[in-house]
Parts: sequence; structure tokens; C-alpha cells
Amino acid sequence: MSEYPGDDSTPIPFVKIYGELQVAPAPTVHVGEDVFLLVELINMGTAPSKHGDTLTGFLTYQNGVIHQESIDYPEIGANGSTWRHMFKFDGHYVMTEGEWEMGAMVTLANTIGEVQDDKRITFTVSPREH
Repeated sequence: MSEYPGDDSTPIPFVKIYGELQVAPAPTVHVGEDVFLLVELINMGTAPSKHGDTLTGFLTYQNGVIHQESIDYPEIGANGSTWRHMFKFDGHYVMTEGEWEMGAMVTLANTIGEVQDDKRITFTVSPREH
């Protein structure tokens, strides 16, 4: 049975990053402080997501990846279900002031590493206050 009239295809998950990424602490990150990236995923597909689908968060400075982490996210139900995750990057990675970037990307198990969605956000690291 199809999900929609005239749709004879197999139901599939379609997981995307929902809304904008959020960086904390906000509005100011200082050199040596832990920094956090909040990501919310939404499944706009007609089937739940599968085991092995991954969310990767990364921290970059001057186009170089300073640190990244990947997790297998839990099953996200079909038709608009959401799930949130917070990545924590230890302060020892935030080693210099300037313009930094954090990002997230979603890959699905059945696409062999093909990126389903990705977003990035820039933020400024200020000198440590004394």
C-alpha cells in the first residue's frame, strides 16, 4: 500500500538538519573555553531512520578541521519526528582568537557515506578575560 495516492514507491527516511545550528556559550566564546553545538534533526520521509545513520559535528579554524565527532543517532520516526543532540568540544581545541566555524552533517547507512545534509555556523573566539 502506498503512503500517498498515486505513490507506488517504497517508504524511505529523509533526515535533514532542522532549523539553524546553535553555538554556546553565546554571544561570546573565549580562548580555552568549552564550546557546544546544538543540532536538531527532522525526518521528513515516510519511514523511520535506520541503525547506522550518523550525525557528525566538527570544529574548524582557517579551513582546517580541529576536531570532529560522529554518532549513530537513534531511530527518528517518520513524517516530521525530530531529535536533538549537543556536541561538546573541549576548551583545549579552542586555542586561538579569531573567526571559527562549526558544522554538522548527516549521512545515511544505505548511502555509503554520501552526505544527506550539512550546515555550518561561524562564530568569533575572543581573548580570555583576566
